[in-house]
Amino acid sequence: MRVLQIVPPQFLVDWRRKSFQTEGQNHPITLQALAARILREGAVVYREDWVLEAAAVWEAVGQLSPELEFFGPIAHYSGFAQEIQWLIRQIDYGELKWDALPAGARTEVERLHHSYHTLLKEYGVLDSPGQIRTAIQILQQGRGTAFLQGFSQIELIGPQELSPLEREFLSLAAQGRGFVEHAALDRSAAVFVTAAVDPQTEVDELAAAVRRQLEMGIKPSEIGVAFPEPREYEALLIPAFRRWGIPWNMPADTLADLPMGRAVAALLQGEVEGWSKSHLQLVTTPGWGLPFDLADEERRALRLAPPLEGLPAWSEYLGVNSGWAKALELLREFSQISVTQSVKEHAEALQQFLANFPLDNWPVKDFFQRAELFKSWDALQFILDDLALAVEESSLERFAQLFTLLAENYQINPVRTLADRVMVLPISRLGAAGFTALHVGGMIQGAVPKTGRRHWLTRLKAVDDAETVYKLITNSAKQVYLYYPETDHEGKLNLPSLVLPPADRQVRRSETGLDSPSRRSYSVSHPSGILRDETILERIRARILEEGLSTSQLNMYARCPYQFFCSFVLELQPFEEESLELSALDEGRIVHEILQQFWTTHAQGPLPDIPEGQLEIEKLVREHYEALSLPVPGRMLRMMRRFIRKDLQLTQMGWRPIYLEKRFGGLEIELPAGTVQLRGVIDRIDVGPNGNYVLYDYKTGTGPTLKDVRLGKEVQIATYLLAAQKLIPQAENVGVAYYLTQNAKRIGIFRDDYTRQLLLRKGDNCLEPEAFARQLEFFKDAIRALLERIFAGEFPPEPASSRICTYCSYQGISRREVGTG
Repeated sequence: MRVLQIVPPQFLVDWRRKSFQTEGQNHPITLQALAARILREGAVVYREDWVLEAAAVWEAVGQLSPELEFFGPIAHYSGFAQEIQWLIRQIDYGELKWDALPAGARTEVERLHHSYHTLLKEYGVLDSPGQIRTAIQILQQGRGTAFLQGFSQIELIGPQELSPLEREFLSLAAQGRGFVEHAALDRSAAVFVTAAVDPQTEVDELAAAVRRQLEMGIKPSEIGVAFPEPREYEALLIPAFRRWGIPWNMPADTLADLPMGRAVAALLQGEVEGWSKSHLQLVTTPGWGLPFDLADEERRALRLAPPLEGLPAWSEYLGVNSGWAKALELLREFSQISVTQSVKEHAEALQQFLANFPLDNWPVKDFFQRAELFKSWDALQFILDDLALAVEESSLERFAQLFTLLAENYQINPVRTLADRVMVLPISRLGAAGFTALHVGGMIQGAVPKTGRRHWLTRLKAVDDAETVYKLITNSAKQVYLYYPETDHEGKLNLPSLVLPPADRQVRRSETGLDSPSRRSYSVSHPSGILRDETILERIRARILEEGLSTSQLNMYARCPYQFFCSFVLELQPFEEESLELSALDEGRIVHEILQQFWTTHAQGPLPDIPEGQLEIEKLVREHYEALSLPVPGRMLRMMRRFIRKDLQLTQMGWRPIYLEKRFGGLEIELPAGTVQLRGVIDRIDVGPNGNYVLYDYKTGTGPTLKDVRLGKEVQIATYLLAAQKLIPQAENVGVAYYLTQNAKRIGIFRDDYTRQLLLRKGDNCLEPEAFARQLEFFKDAIRALLERIFAGEFPPEPASSRICTYCSYQGISRREVGTG
């Protein structure tokens, strides 16, 4: 039985080596290579060219940017084309549905998507999803199956995150034959954790461990080293591995990081920005700039030169030197390029200029450096040859942005050797690895890769799935060694990654003799974030059933379960730092008091007009700050004047705050374990002309998103909405919202038949009466689900937003890093 094995690209060589032992029964191949094989059998003629793919996106953006409205403000930024390319790939692979895009963005992305594929067709290029889609069409037509007919089974090796498109392709290829998915290699790895003093010590200990394992007879190819991002450790790895004599696969460099790429980037930058002194220094620096024939005295003349601007000024100052006269003449010839011309003409002009610097003129003697130089030259010519196919009009500035993008993405691998080597790779690429020993460094929070990608447009979030990453690591080797530095290069404290299991298990020492006083080692199992002690859980349930919960406590759980655990379960009292300035909490309390005082005065009777109201609110602000012997911030005065203007405009429509700081209790939520009673304080209830009402909760800081409100991730106003039905049973609720004092914006939901009366613009926050009622039922379910999670003991350190960590009093013990999540 012949088996076709689908393996990750980075492990294809290893699996081919293993296949030799099966005498041809196993045939490893990548999924993309399988698609290419089917395209070849289907007689599809195409070109595979990532440079033209990037250029096509860039051209599409350039063609349509004058017509873009939604993306208009950001379309000119250099990173916008990359964002669009990512969106297009997600859509083409089936990872992203069109309806996940905002309405305004969808139309424009559709146009960019169409323009991109039109350009690819003109170039004769099929991108990766295009190749797979075409292969699917060939298989559906009953063609391209000659290669597949030689196999009776297909196996998917290792955890591979396949897109819906790739799944569809693999399903078609497997029709009529067996299919096995080896998502995990089912290893029970021995796991050891090492806490090093700093990154340098971490790498030294890792290198020493690898060296000892090599001396014990483990082959280099059977040892793996992984980091979240190996390039960040490259400066430490190179000398450490050299010192310990470890053969390893040096990481690839990008063209942008090598001398030739930097020299061309400096040339374009100087031409765009006007040739300052720093530009000339960059483009002529020995070893990093272009090989201009300049004597030491001529280089010294530039170092001592004043800060001039423009080639004419530099020609006048440096042109007396023969070397500079020739160099500046070459630069002037390149400057004859018009400000705007086609990409093709820019690329050809750059090639013509670079012809003045043949490879023999570059002062490189070392064999490996010279090999790197030749690879850089080939890469540069490959990029420029491809760009010579693009006819889109472009300024030199935009062409420079495009070149920089391509140079940053062009990988130049080190010189190959036949020697067996230790593999160094990112954690995310472990996939189908089968190492005897795996050493994983850099295991700190904020560094370990997440599942998916956070995106500003689709609102997709990167998932901090520690369990998945842990399984990926432990299924990649028989022995796993995890390392993390307790401090960074500057001595600042690091928090260990959530992927690292707890250190409260029995200590197991490595057989490689790695133990030393400078680190801690322990065997581990992965934490789940679940409190499993039934005795403690029963006490928590009994307490909640007896005392109930406040809305702020429940909202704390919704925002971060671990914060609730520290505050409510452990009853930890946060340390309060003394300060001569008001905290954000203090300012919020003042704003609440001022607004309560203002509207208590005007609960009945005639209302002040807007100028009178602004003077009155300003007087109240001053009184509160004077009582604290503090100066009145101008920011506070401006904010309150703006807010009361909006407030008084609402009263002109017949609404008036009648209930202020309205307390409630006894809001019952039924659970299998019993009835939980919720309590709280509603900041404000506005009653309208017909007796119906709107609930508001003041927010002096940044408010939540409407999506979070509707999904029940912010349960405070959801609880108020349920409580108000008992507080004011004779009236009907027509809205509930967070009322932001910063800008008088209201974030919540409203009945759409009240939008005009409430001075609202119709949008996703305005619901028909039936939808409004359904939202109320959803809030009940969301609150009940949160309470059930508490009763189940679920307290993982998983904040709804990284902003929560910024102001969290328990940040030091939560093992979470501010800015991640």
